[in-house]
Amino acid sequence: MQYSDLDLALLYYDLAAYQIESIRRGKVRLVIVHERLAHRLPGRCIPGEQILSAWWVHQGRSYRLPLSTTHLILVDLLARHRAPMNAQQIAELLNNELFYFQLARARSTRTAVRKQISRIRAILASLFALRYIDLDPASILRSEPTSTNEVRYSLNADVVIEH
Repeated sequence: MQYSDLDLALLYYDLAAYQIESIRRGKVRLVIVHERLAHRLPGRCIPGEQILSAWWVHQGRSYRLPLSTTHLILVDLLARHRAPMNAQQIAELLNNELFYFQLARARSTRTAVRKQISRIRAILASLFALRYIDLDPASILRSEPTSTNEVRYSLNADVVIEH
């Protein structure tokens, strides 16, 4: 779907205004931007809605994360499901929740989830190095080992989903 320059300008203006207010409150670090749909239910994301971008907010500045659609979907899922999950649970959510399945248009596996998590960390590390941000990507996209050698993943950031 193509967006007019006016639509994009309004979207980014709203995002900037929201970020400024959030920065004043000192809470937001990750902003995920979804497509605006006129028929959408208040506060709910509907199947077919697109995830447009993700922004990292740090010390009053915002940085667009150069994430692919697949990575945006995974970050969005981790932001919504705050409890740590293993790769199998994440793959099942991606495959079974209509919102994510329609976006991804492909089945996900445990191996794919683990690979995507490592790639997202690499993207965060690259952004943080480029912008001289003193943060560790592994502390944001966390891996928590369990007693059975299973690894659970979680997103350790304050997240806002903006429409």
